[in-house]
Amino acid sequence: MRNQTVRVTIRLTAPSVAGAGYKLRHITEDPAALAYQESLRQEQQMLIDRIGELTGAPLDVKRRFTRTTNAISANVRRQDLELIRGLEGVAGVAEEMRYRVEPPVAGKPSATK
Repeated sequence: MRNQTVRVTIRLTAPSVAGAGYKLRHITEDPAALAYQESLRQEQQMLIDRIGELTGAPLDVKRRFTRTTNAISANVRRQDLELIRGLEGVAGVAEEMRYRVEPPVAGKPSATK
């Protein structure tokens, strides 16, 4: 099902804020760390825009991470995974685990009380 939409984490090659050696505890007080974090956001945005250009549709971004990992969580078509993996600046693409909670069934005992 190549047209199926899947949630993925796109890891970028540049190190996260912590990976670049900045201390996260006082990040808001460190102008260099904040500047680096902003540069990661700009790089992410360029990649998001590039993916949108190549796939013909805006990337459905759910979350962006910069502090402990440099990654983007997004919904993409399965057929676009290899294209994204091949882009410069992308370290890897992995499908995220998705969990679905089944609603309680009348007359069936619940696991929680």
